[in-house]
Amino acid sequence: PLPDAPTIDRSNGTILTGSAELGTTVTRSDSAGNALGQATVDANGQWSFTPVNPLPDGLVVQARAIDAVGNVSAPAAVTIDA
Repeated sequence: PLPDAPTIDRSNGTILTGSAELGTTVTRSDSAGNALGQATVDANGQWSFTPVNPLPDGLVVQARAIDAVGNVSAPAAVTIDA
């Protein structure tokens, strides 16, 4: 089965946070599919990612959870509000 879609919290672009199933990795990309990074979900089901440069206002960020065997969840999305 596919992992549940992660949550992604509202963000001003300096840090992205959310929650996802234990044992998954959360990947993030912009609406064009460009990779923004990934984070491992911690023991509390939380993840966070700090981009090298703050993400621009209005950018739509999508997050997907990937389990240990490569199953990919449906996306969750947030629009950066700087």
